[in-house]
Amino acid sequence: LAVAIDACTESEKRAGEILIDEYNKKGYDQSFWGRDTAEVFEEICRRSRELLSQFGAPCEDKMLFNMFQVVTMNLAAQARDQKDLRIFAGIRRGMFFR
Repeated sequence: LAVAIDACTESEKRAGEILIDEYNKKGYDQSFWGRDTAEVFEEICRRSRELLSQFGAPCEDKMLFNMFQVVTMNLAAQARDQKDLRIFAGIRRGMFFR
């Protein structure tokens, strides 16, 4: 996660921080965890475009995918470290620990 963030410009980092905060909040809604990944990907790309435009940063496909990865890695790290989150989200133990 840190490597992906370090590769960003300051404007991209600000956009990424906002996305992380927004999706951390969505993680408290149990229905979020059952959503189709493609829909979430499109949603994150759309929101990334909005934020990057606000901060005057280019909206290239590579950066949009990076934003998706930052959000995904953040949620995965939280699930790895928080048993209650894994239970809430319906994530089986074997997905992180073997």
